[in-house]
Amino acid sequence: MEKPKIPDKEKQRLAALKTYDILDSLPEKDYDDLTLIAAEICDAPIALITLIDENRQFFKSRIGVDIEDTPREYSFCSHAINLPDQLMQVEDTSMDQRFVDNPYVIGEPKITFYAGVPLVNPEGYAFGTLCVLDSKAKRLNERQERALKSLANQVMHLLELRKKNKELELSRKKVDAYARETEEFVYAASHDLKEPLRMIRSFLKLLKKKHSQHLNEEGLKYLSYASDGVKRMQMMIADMLEYYRLNMDELTAEKVDISKLVDEVSAFYKREHQDAEIKHSGLPAINASGKDLRMVFENLIGNAIKYRKAENHPVITVRAEANPGEDWVFSIADNGVGIPEDHLERIFGLFQRAHSGKQYPGTGIGLAICKKIIEKAGGKIWVESKLDAGSTFFFTWPENV
Repeated sequence: MEKPKIPDKEKQRLAALKTYDILDSLPEKDYDDLTLIAAEICDAPIALITLIDENRQFFKSRIGVDIEDTPREYSFCSHAINLPDQLMQVEDTSMDQRFVDNPYVIGEPKITFYAGVPLVNPEGYAFGTLCVLDSKAKRLNERQERALKSLANQVMHLLELRKKNKELELSRKKVDAYARETEEFVYAASHDLKEPLRMIRSFLKLLKKKHSQHLNEEGLKYLSYASDGVKRMQMMIADMLEYYRLNMDELTAEKVDISKLVDEVSAFYKREHQDAEIKHSGLPAINASGKDLRMVFENLIGNAIKYRKAENHPVITVRAEANPGEDWVFSIADNGVGIPEDHLERIFGLFQRAHSGKQYPGTGIGLAICKKIIEKAGGKIWVESKLDAGSTFFFTWPENV
C-alpha cells in the first residue's frame, strides 16, 4: 500500500477548508440527494461525499457505509485530491499497488472499484471528492463519468453557498451589533443631555425674572432667542429618544379601536385649534401597539393642522380601506399648503423638512418616527401632494400583526 502524497500548499488548503465550517457537520438532505443520484447513475452500492482534513477523511454524506470517517492514510480520496482536475478511477484494486493491501480492500467493505471526482474550490484547492465504490471490478462509461463530474460540481456549489450564507450571517450579526451599539450610544447621549438643558432653561428663566430690568430691548430679544433654542433642543432630544426607543422595544399587539383613538387625538388638538375639522367614519379595530399607533396619528393629524393655509380652517379626513386577507390602508387627507414634489420621498428621513422651520416649527423627526413604527409592523407609508392643493398621507397596516 502506498501512502497518499501531501498536496502542494497543504496549509493553505486546510485553512481554506475550515472557512466552509463543514467538518463534523450533521447530515443534510441536499448533499444526501446528490450521493443517492450518484449511486443510482453509477450503479454503485456505496457513494460518498468526502472531505480531507489533516488526519482523516470525513464523510459529509454517505450511502452504503455506517462509519463517519476514516484515517487519511487509508483514504482513496487522499490520492484523488492530488489530481484536482481529473476523475480518478480504479477498476480493480487487486491490480493497483497503491491499494492492494489497504485495510478497506482486504477487509470490509472489500473495495474493489473506486471512482472519485475532486471537489475543487474557486482558488483551486481540492477538499475531497464525490466518489462511488463497489466490491466488484468495473469501469464507468462516458455517460456515468459526465454525470459524476456534474454532480461533483453541484456539491461544490452547495459548499460555496454554505460559505456565503455563513459570511452573510456573520456580517449581519456585526451590522446588528454595530447598529445596536450606535442606538444605545445615541439614546444614552440624548438622555444625558436632558439634565443640562433643564438647568440652562431654569437659569434663563431666573435671569429674565430677576434681571430683566437691567436688560435693554435687544438683550431681552437675545434672551428670548436663547430660551426658544433650548426649548427646540429639548423637543428634538425627546423625539430622538422616542425614535431610538422604537429600535430597542419589541412590538406588542393589542386590539385598538382606531375610531376611538382618532377621536382622542382630535380632542387633544382641538383644545388649541378649535377651528380644525377632523372627520372620519368606518374606522376599524385592528391589532397594533396602541401607544405606537397613537403616535402615528398624532404626527400625521398634527402635521395636517400645522401646515394649514392661513386663509382656511383645517379640514382633515381620516379613512380606512380593507383589502381582504391583506393590509388595511389608512389615509389622512388635508387642505393645507401641500409639499413640493422633490420633497415627497425625503420628508420621511431624520431631520428632513419640506418647509421653513421659522414658519412651521418642529424637529423634523415626526415622519421618521411614523415610518419606523409602520415598517416595524410590516407596513409602508407614502404621500401624495401638490403645492397649495393639500396632502394625503397613506400607510398600510397588516391585518395580522
